[in-house]
Amino acid sequence: MKIRLVAIAGLLALCSAIQGAETYDDKLAATDRKDPNSLFELVVWCQENNYRSSAQKHIREILAIDPNHAPTQELRGFVWNGKRWIHKSRMPKGSGKKSTDDSKSSSAPVPAGPAPKASEVKWDLSYPANPDTEGGMTNFLKSELRHLNNPRNTGSWATLMVEQQREVALILLKESIVNGSFTNVAVPVKVAEKLIEEGRRNEADELVPFMVKASEKATDVESLAEFAYKVGTFGDKRVFPRLIELLSHADDNVQFNTKYSLAQFMVRPIDDITIESATAWWARFHSAPDAVIFAEGLKDKDPMVRIKAISAITRSDWSDAVMPALIEIIQENNKIAYMEASRLLKRITGSDWDITMTATPDQRKAIAARLEEWWGENKGRFRPVYIRNETANEASGPARPQDRVGEWIVQLGDVDGAVSSG
Repeated sequence: MKIRLVAIAGLLALCSAIQGAETYDDKLAATDRKDPNSLFELVVWCQENNYRSSAQKHIREILAIDPNHAPTQELRGFVWNGKRWIHKSRMPKGSGKKSTDDSKSSSAPVPAGPAPKASEVKWDLSYPANPDTEGGMTNFLKSELRHLNNPRNTGSWATLMVEQQREVALILLKESIVNGSFTNVAVPVKVAEKLIEEGRRNEADELVPFMVKASEKATDVESLAEFAYKVGTFGDKRVFPRLIELLSHADDNVQFNTKYSLAQFMVRPIDDITIESATAWWARFHSAPDAVIFAEGLKDKDPMVRIKAISAITRSDWSDAVMPALIEIIQENNKIAYMEASRLLKRITGSDWDITMTATPDQRKAIAARLEEWWGENKGRFRPVYIRNETANEASGPARPQDRVGEWIVQLGDVDGAVSSG
């Protein structure tokens, strides 16, 4: 989409102006994309500069050229056992670094250092210089921000998004959050949601650090409750320790909404979320890729946990491990999970496979058998309907890369040395 390309170009130019560093386009132009070592340098740069989707794309390029490129395999968490590459979570007990908790699933990664507290998370709170050199618009917008800082006036947030004044307004919003003069956290949340609605996802993601910063001084419980409920939808796991802090908030709504967001990250039911369980999860998974987290969810005994994992995976990505999990769920005696499986199957395949709430166990088994037969014929070359639709909707521009498909296929599947390039 053109609007997305404009947003990305603006963000890259902004990073260059602020940091005096090379832009992604500069690094890409200087990379020999036929040389895995040159591509690996680009991957490292992308990871250090928070270009996560680009890093995954270039990892897949490397593995297409050289599936045995050691630095890349090691970066992905794989080790050479003398015959093949195996993910370190699949290594036999006693080899490599041993987990301190043998009761945990073998797919759990070894954390890379202690889990950071909320105060230790590194956020980018930089913002560009104000282009309003004459100051007239700035004075007006500062007055508007003082008005919006009162939670009773949150409904006027759209003033900041007027096209002619948006650029200055967002700079001033970020500046006032950083200097501590603006604490109505509901405003940056609503602004970010609007940016996503407009297709400006990168700009919306830039606001997450400022949401967290504003939440630190926010005292209005309704604003905090909205932040707690919605911040998890942006998918940045670094908000997790801030959410742990909000679990002990005195307001019941803030607590419940916090549990909701934590449950999305943890792929667990809300009732399972406590300060203790969230803290233990963060210690274990703070450095883990989403693929590992969702893989655990797909193996859980609770069908609703498996549904959560499938829903998370299929927000925009795909793994062949999803379909066998759905086939299992529709045969189990959980009506809610059963109907959710029907909804997900419709989204993935375009058909609900005649699943009805009144289906008998024998009818469910028959549906599962049909699905298994169909999957056996299509596995490996199947492309979900929702991904096909997204690609069609973006026909005017480059299709969105499915950032973690290859990673999920390898880590969710039975890793036996086969390397997928996604």
